[in-house]
Amino acid sequence: MAGGPARPVLTTVLAMVLAAVLLGTTPAGAVAGSRGVTARGVTVPATSTLYVGESFGTNQAPATAEPGGIGVFDPADLAKGASTVLPPPPTSGGTGGVSSAVLVGTTLVGLDSAGRVLRRYNTLTGSSTDQPLGGPQPMGPVFRLVASPDGAVLYLVGTDNGSLQVTAMDTFTWTVTTTFDVPGTGPSASTTSFPTVDPGTGDLWIPQDSGVVVVDPSTWTSQVLLAGTATGQVAFNGGNAWVPAGPSLIDLATSDLATVRSVESPYGVGTFGSAAASPGGADVYATLVLGVGPDWEIFAWTISATTGALILSNTVGTLGPEETTSPAPLVVSADGSTVFIATNVNSAYVQGSTAIISTLDTATDTLTGDTADLGPGGGGNSYLQLVTALVPVPTSPYPTQGYWQVATDGGVFSFGNAAFHGSMGGTPLNQPIVGLTAGPGDQGYWEVASDGGIFAFGSAPFYGSMGGTPLNRPVVGIASTPDRKGYWEVASDGGIFAFGDAAFYGSMGGRPLNQPIVGIAATPDGGGYLEVAADGGIFAFGDAAFHGSMGGQPLNRPVVGIATDPSTGGYWMVADDGGIFAFDAPFQGSPVGTGLAVPVLGMAATADGSGYWVLGAGGALDGFGDAGNYGSMGGTPLNQPMVGMGATGATA
Repeated sequence: MAGGPARPVLTTVLAMVLAAVLLGTTPAGAVAGSRGVTARGVTVPATSTLYVGESFGTNQAPATAEPGGIGVFDPADLAKGASTVLPPPPTSGGTGGVSSAVLVGTTLVGLDSAGRVLRRYNTLTGSSTDQPLGGPQPMGPVFRLVASPDGAVLYLVGTDNGSLQVTAMDTFTWTVTTTFDVPGTGPSASTTSFPTVDPGTGDLWIPQDSGVVVVDPSTWTSQVLLAGTATGQVAFNGGNAWVPAGPSLIDLATSDLATVRSVESPYGVGTFGSAAASPGGADVYATLVLGVGPDWEIFAWTISATTGALILSNTVGTLGPEETTSPAPLVVSADGSTVFIATNVNSAYVQGSTAIISTLDTATDTLTGDTADLGPGGGGNSYLQLVTALVPVPTSPYPTQGYWQVATDGGVFSFGNAAFHGSMGGTPLNQPIVGLTAGPGDQGYWEVASDGGIFAFGSAPFYGSMGGTPLNRPVVGIASTPDRKGYWEVASDGGIFAFGDAAFYGSMGGRPLNQPIVGIAATPDGGGYLEVAADGGIFAFGDAAFHGSMGGQPLNRPVVGIATDPSTGGYWMVADDGGIFAFDAPFQGSPVGTGLAVPVLGMAATADGSGYWVLGAGGALDGFGDAGNYGSMGGTPLNQPMVGMGATGATA
C-alpha cells in the first residue's frame, strides 16, 4: 500500500505522552517493559502556570470564540486575569465549557460539559486534538478526570444508567482499556464530586452521596467508607487521607483505612468542601461553607496534619441569599508556598455574581489579596462556574523530550513524550519503510517507503507522495519543514521530491556521485536542506550553509545519517560504526566503544541542539548531551529490522 494516504487516520486522536508504547509489531509483553516513567532521568521543573476551567462564561482575557474554556493564569499575579483562554472541546449540547481538566505530564486534558469529548492541549506547542469518548464496553457520560500518579493512566469518572462508573484510559495510546461499573452505587451517584488518586496506593477516592467510594484499579474492586454525604476533594498526606464529610474533616490511615481523628467545624455546623495537603506534609488546607443569617460565609482553614488542630481561618467570600457554592478543588503550588482556593459560585437567578480564585500564603497562613475575579455571571443557566484549577506539580520525572523508532514493516515504537498515533505494522506494503519524521505539534508523523509512498498518522496530513511514480533510484529518507506543513523525500541518487509547503531548492539528481545519498536534513528555518552521501559528502541547497564534510577523507565505515543543529545551522553525521562527525555543531560524544549494537542506523537531534540520539541495530539507543534515554526496542524481538528514528521538537 504505497503511494497515497494511509488508511483513514483520525487527526483528533492522540497527544503527547510520557512513555513508550508498542502496538501490533512485537509481543505485547514488551509494552509494560517500556513504561517506567519513574525511572527516567529527566525532571521537568514546576511551571508557573495556573489553569482554570469554566463550564460556562467568559474568562477576563482576550475574547474567545466559545464561552467557557480554560484560562491560563500567572500564579504570581492572578489579579491581572488570564493571559489567554484555551477554547473548550466541542459539546453536543452546544453550551461549551469544560467540566473537568487534569494535567498529564505536559498535556492538559479537558472534558466537555456533556462528558463525551476529550480535548488534549499540548502545553509546549499550544496545539490541541479532540477525541470522542468510547470504548469496548458501554460508557455513560463522564463528569470528572483524574490521572494516576505516574501519568500512565487517565481515569474517567462518570455514570452508567445512574451508577458510578470508572473508565481507565492508557495515556500512551489514549485508548480505553477497562470500564468498571462500581457495584452498589445505584442511581444516586453524584456528578459534582472531585475524585482524587492516592499517590501511595494508586486507589481512586470518589466522594459520593453514599459516602467515599474507594476503587482499587489493580484488582477493580471497590468499597464505601464513611457512609453519608461526602462531596469534597480528598487530600493525601503522609499515608493519611483527609476526607471532607459535612461539618467534619475525617483523617484516615490509608494503610488500614482506620479513622485517626475527626476535625470538627468550630461552629458545630457547616460543610467542609475540599482539602489539599502541603508538599512537606506539615499542614492540610480545607474550605468550610457556613450558613450565617441571610448569607453564606466561605472559610479557608489551615489545619495541623500532626495534631489535627485548626490553626487559622480566613474568610474567602460571602454568598448572597440567592447564591450557592459547591466543592471546588484546592491546589498547593509546587514549592508549597501558596494555596489556590477556587470558589464555585452558582447563581441561577442573580445577575452579577462572580467566581474567584483566592491565594493563601502558607508562610503566614493568611490570604494574600491577589485574587482572580472571573467576572460576572448571568441569570438562568448562563452563570459562571469555576470548575477546576491546576498547577503542574510533577511527581515523576516527566520527559520533555521523546522519539519514535520505526521498523521496515512500518511498526512504530514511541518513547518519552512521543505519542503513538498508529503505524503500518501488520499492513501489507509494496516496499519497505525507510524513514519517519514528526508531524505538526509532535502530534503525529509521516512514514516513507523506498518507493516514495507516504503514510500519515495523527496530526500529520497527507500532502502527496512518489508512490506509484517510477523512480530512478529508491527513496532513502524524509525530512519535514519546521512548521510541519510539508516534507521532502530524498532518493539515493540525490533526487528531491517536495510536498506541501516544502519548496524545491535543487538536488543532486542526475549528477555524478562518488557514493549514494543516505539522508536529508532541513535547515532550522526550512529555507533549505542538506543531503549527505555514504562517504560523508555534503550537498547544500537553498539557505543551507556548507560547514565542511568527510567527503574525500578515509572513513572506517560509511555514513548513514545526518541531523542539523537548530541553534547554529551546523550539522552532525553518524557512521554505521557510531562515529560522529560534527561541523559547527557541538560534539557531545559518540557510541564508539560504548557497546551500542552496530551497525548504527541513524541519528536525531534534540530540539535545542544540545544533544543527539544515535540509533543502533535492533532498536538499541544511546543519548548524548541533553538527549535523555527514555527506553528503546534494543533487546526486544522485532518482526522486522529497525530502520530509523525521528524526534519530537526537531526540525528534521
